[in-house]
Formats: sequence, C-alpha cells, structure tokens
Amino acid sequence: MNRRTLFIGTSLSFLLSLLIALALSYTFYRIAQDLPRLPTNPRELGIRPGTEIYAASGERIYTFNQNRQWVPLERINHRAIQALIATEDQHFFHHRGIDLKAIAAAARDNLLHGYRSRGGSTLTQQLVKRLFLSPRKNLRRKLSEALLALQIEALFAATYPGRNAKGYPVYKDRLLELYINQAFYGANAYGIHDAAATYFSTTPDALSPAPRCPADGIDQCPNRL
Repeated sequence: MNRRTLFIGTSLSFLLSLLIALALSYTFYRIAQDLPRLPTNPRELGIRPGTEIYAASGERIYTFNQNRQWVPLERINHRAIQALIATEDQHFFHHRGIDLKAIAAAARDNLLHGYRSRGGSTLTQQLVKRLFLSPRKNLRRKLSEALLALQIEALFAATYPGRNAKGYPVYKDRLLELYINQAFYGANAYGIHDAAATYFSTTPDALSPAPRCPADGIDQCPNRL
C-alpha cells in the first residue's frame, strides 16, 4: 500500500467519522429543543389527578387511579424496595440517569436472542417515560428518554444534596420514592399504595416476601407451582 492510498483511506475515514458525529450532534440538538421542560421544584412532579369517565347522563361509570395515595419511602417495606432494585435497575444508586453497561448488555442479548429479549432502561428512564413521554417505541423517543433522565437526575441532585446513612446520594431516595408512587402495576393500580391493596389487601409497610414451602411438605403448600 503506497502513501497516497493510505492518505486517501485515512482522509475518507476521518471525513466519514466527522459526518457521523455532526449528524448525531444535530439529532441530539433537535431532540433537546423539543423536550418537555422540567419544573424548577421536583415536588411538582408528585401525584397528578386521575381520570374519570362519565356517561352522557353525568353518572360516573369508571375511575382510573381511584385509590391513589402518596406513600413516603420510609413507610414502604425495605424488602419491596430491594426487590424493585434487583429486578429493574441493579445499578440505580451508582449511575446518573443512564447505565451504559446495561445498554450494551441489552444490545448484545437482543442481537443474540431476538429483539426485546432484554431492556436496558434505568428506573430513571422508566420514570421520565411515565411522566412525560408516550409509550411508542422508536429511536427518537429513546433518545428523548435518555436526555430527560440525565436532566431529572441533575435536577434532583441539585435539590437534594448530601448522602444518606448508607453512603448513597440522598436525591436517589427521592427519585425512588417518586418512581414507586408513579409506577403502573396493572389491574388499575397506580403507585405502591394501590398495588399493595389491590393484590395483597395490605399496606406498603406490611409487604413481605412470599413464604417458602417446605422441601418435603408439598401437602402444606398446595398452591406451590
């Protein structure tokens, strides 16, 4: 390979990389311009009114979120919180909104095992999707979700400085509390209060792990799968 060929190849590679970088920068810029504006006070992101459906006669026929109630993090059983972190976002207390390792792992698994076999969204990304974005899945929405996650973490970090007794940032507790009270758990249950009442007829502080069945006592656990 002579120097001329090497120079042309290097120049083309540089120009291609530059064009890709410019295209990505422009895309992020346009998306950032269209993002919803976060409030200056994170407390404004709390519970919002539910939706009620009325008949033409004025009679209420269905209510979404009818029992919704805010529950402070301190009044939620710690096992329920641990289960959420373990299943949804194991690095929640260590990232700043997005988890690049989780995204890379999700991309790898989706290539090997099929699309949507694994997700890479953090709890913060799931929260901003719930608060601001539509459920439609496309690249633009995912990029918007990532940018909003970075913004909301920065907002909470500035509002709630310091660290808790476990050494984690205090603002993470407030984000987690917001997520738990905003999440949809199915069966018209929005928030941990509704979910605990709907599925277990209890309160969030009384949630506990499912009892284990004795290995040699299947008759004592007839509903075990």
